[in-house]
Amino acid sequence: MGVSQEKLAELMGVSPQTINCIEGCRTWVSDRTLGKLAQVLDVEVFQLLGPPEDGNQAVFTDDMALELKLSRLRQEIKNSVDICFEAVKLR
Repeated sequence: MGVSQEKLAELMGVSPQTINCIEGCRTWVSDRTLGKLAQVLDVEVFQLLGPPEDGNQAVFTDDMALELKLSRLRQEIKNSVDICFEAVKLR
């Protein structure tokens, strides 16, 4: 997209080293970081999780997109349950 690692890091609020590690597949990327990256690049998160597109034809199937959505939903449910348990523990 013509954006340097330094500029992308600045837009995301992370270090250039983090961007370098992500690009080089040398680090695990959190869902929060993926979300920031997708937002800055103006793409959907699932588009960052697979091989690059071949021309204008997406390489992701509907099943793959559905699995990613289900995974995200599971994580949201887990986070909600964790928040509820934490609230109960504080009482």
